[in-house]
Amino acid sequence: MQGPVNIAGGAKRMTDRSWAARLKSRATTFRSDDAGAVTIFVVMTIPLLVAVMAIVADIGFAYVRQRQMQVAADAAAYSAAGNIIYALTRGLTPTNYGLEARSVAATSGFVNGANNVTVTSALGAPSSTTCVLPFDCVKVTINEQRHFVFLQAAQRLFNRADQSGNLTIGAASVAAIRRDPNANYCMLALAAANQADAVKIGGSATITTPTNHPCGIADNSSSNAAFNTTGCGSSADIPINVVGGATANCSSSIVPQLGAYPTPDPYQANGARTALENYQPSSCASLASNAVTLSPGCYNDFKTNNNLTLLPGVYYLNKLDIGNITITGTGVTIIINPTQTSWQFNGNAVLNIKAPTSGAFQGVAITSMATRSSVSEFVYQGNLTAAFEGALYFPHTTIKTTGSLNGTCMQIVADVIDLTGATTLNQDCPMFTGNGAPRIQTWETGLIQ
Repeated sequence: MQGPVNIAGGAKRMTDRSWAARLKSRATTFRSDDAGAVTIFVVMTIPLLVAVMAIVADIGFAYVRQRQMQVAADAAAYSAAGNIIYALTRGLTPTNYGLEARSVAATSGFVNGANNVTVTSALGAPSSTTCVLPFDCVKVTINEQRHFVFLQAAQRLFNRADQSGNLTIGAASVAAIRRDPNANYCMLALAAANQADAVKIGGSATITTPTNHPCGIADNSSSNAAFNTTGCGSSADIPINVVGGATANCSSSIVPQLGAYPTPDPYQANGARTALENYQPSSCASLASNAVTLSPGCYNDFKTNNNLTLLPGVYYLNKLDIGNITITGTGVTIIINPTQTSWQFNGNAVLNIKAPTSGAFQGVAITSMATRSSVSEFVYQGNLTAAFEGALYFPHTTIKTTGSLNGTCMQIVADVIDLTGATTLNQDCPMFTGNGAPRIQTWETGLIQ
């Protein structure tokens, strides 16, 4: 006989089996169901994306900041080079180029010593072919230390040794300083910085130079009226470079280029100026009435009725008094006593003077250390024929032409130049194209790094 059935126990086993089946079914369904997976992925990657974007933003800021620094460094290097040029032109040792560079950098927002910014300048030679001498190049470097929060987080995440989050952004620029090899000038007004009318062209002055190789005028004065055209009929189809400004009393065809770099004194560079400053004449003599050939030495004047031939050397004149004669000499320098109160060539004198091509006075034909306070001006008047090969070098006074000056191979270098008469100059000749006299060349500067 069959015993009683435990219905309650059976029901419990059936319930357990059903729950297990349902759980298994749901697990299977969950495994095969991808609903919501994207949401989970996005939630998990958002922090990473935000971090990457922040780092990219930091990098972008650093790049933009570096470009700003580069522009500022370029401008500062240019300006520092200009400061060096000004000092060299005035015969000074450049010392303020660093101050100039920092000043220019500050105008772009990079102030040395503020907000972790440093601006440094150095005379350098990054290239042995370009920067040979100490003042051939100047390098300006701008650095700035910035703190980046996300950079610091990344450094900590990867357990880097440096976890400061600081990054140094920097830029550097090198400006080269050199003589312009294409410059060709035959007149130079050395002029004090604020000298008005350092070059004056008046009357119907006409300045001509060879059309195939014209030589121009360089005016070192920084005055607003450095170059003055007073003659309505004047003309000069030549390059004219002026450091300062220009004025004109009437319409003229003369158009100077303003804002130029000053031009160095070529006779200071080759030592002739030093030799002139240190020259001590011997005792002076008067010309013999029958003199036709002279030896170097000191003479009271060249007043004679005889044509003169000068042997090579230096001639010191107490008085510039020349009659209607012809004076010829090769390898000759004439030094005029600086205490003389009036200098003039009158009448129809002919000067066939060729300056020395070597030695202390290389390239100098006629010169004096007189100043404008003692001698107002050195005047050409009349119909002087000057077949010079060399320079009229008067670094402290004025050269003025009122007559016709025809220099076939000549330079004029003076404190002030005043041209009224017709002037023809040319330095496209062996004296200046070979190894004789130095050429008048302007400075130029350019970025090389």
